[in-house]
Amino acid sequence: MRNEVCAKIAATASAPALPQTVAIDDVRFDGPAHLPTSTRERLVAERKQGTYKADSGWLEAMQEWPIEGAWQDDGFFKAHVKATASVINTDSTVEHVVLTIHADEGHWYELGGIEFRSSDPTFPLIFSTAELRKLFQLHGGDILRAQKIQEALDALKDLYGSRGYIDFVATPLTDIDDETGRTSIIMELDQEKRFRLAEIEMLGTDPNMVALVNAKFKPGDVFSSQLIKRFLAENKSSLPADISFEGVEVHRDINRGTVDI
Repeated sequence: MRNEVCAKIAATASAPALPQTVAIDDVRFDGPAHLPTSTRERLVAERKQGTYKADSGWLEAMQEWPIEGAWQDDGFFKAHVKATASVINTDSTVEHVVLTIHADEGHWYELGGIEFRSSDPTFPLIFSTAELRKLFQLHGGDILRAQKIQEALDALKDLYGSRGYIDFVATPLTDIDDETGRTSIIMELDQEKRFRLAEIEMLGTDPNMVALVNAKFKPGDVFSSQLIKRFLAENKSSLPADISFEGVEVHRDINRGTVDI
């Protein structure tokens, strides 16, 4: 029995170490790719830079974004991409691979138009259509770019959050016409409830900073995550180095429509 244990220990000790990272030495396209040359070159260059953690999820994560995202950000809104990796060399720390990309590009689309509507017909939009439309950097006839739509969704979230609507959710609904290559978007806005400040507590011993917080944030004020982020940025030099918005505890009282921070 002792000899068997010793043999297992010896085998484990002599087993080669598994690679910790993956390096992409080359990128190839399986079939035609109608992305602009500059986009393809950037996609290849970025994939060959640096290394990736050698776990089971690295290839799938890369396949979804940024590879598939490159097509979806250039008008191929329905593109589906499959990436495979072939090992060409392995040492004790790095696995070197060639990445092969196959894309079912689908149709190419441009933007038709953008509309906004409340998810609750009894709760009208609190912002005008003109105000909401300014947040979109796309116009009718522009290439439909997924990244621009995501940026607009983030901007909508910030706008509503600045007015106390911290549970706001925007859902883009698409009307795709394959014949004309145009896609219209309806932004369905779930505005939810508006929140105000109830109690503000700062854990610390600096009386000047406590007084500043109490002067800046008062019970009854509309809760705004943007104001808190701005306050932390403006007073960074007077606050602990590790403080961030993520460290601010926000406790909702949905029935009262208030938050304690």
